Amino acid sequence: QKKAVITAQAQLEDARQKLQNAMQEKKTQERLKEKAFEEFVREENAKESKEIDAWIQQVRIDLKKNIIKKQNRDINNREIYAYLHDICGPQVLDLFDVEMEDSNRES
Repeated sequence: QKKAVITAQAQLEDARQKLQNAMQEKKTQERLKEKAFEEFVREENAKESKEIDAWIQQVRIDLKKNIIKKQNRDINNREIYAYLHDICGPQVLDLFDVEMEDSNRES
């Protein structure tokens, strides 16, 4: 009977050791999964950050182009106004200015 107890204890210790090894292996696998997921998230964040940077660069370029277009239109409008001023005279242009101010107030 002592032999049976000793054999059972040895089997129990062997089973405990296997269980402990299995638990350590499971923890190792979980850590590896977590690290792989963290790496994936980091790569996705870096990729998204690059995309946002590219978008910002494009918006800046578009903004600069639109600012130049606006400035050119403002210059053209001033030149047209000066040309009309020279052709029609200040009295006629003052009448147009008054009408434009009235229509702008109504809008």
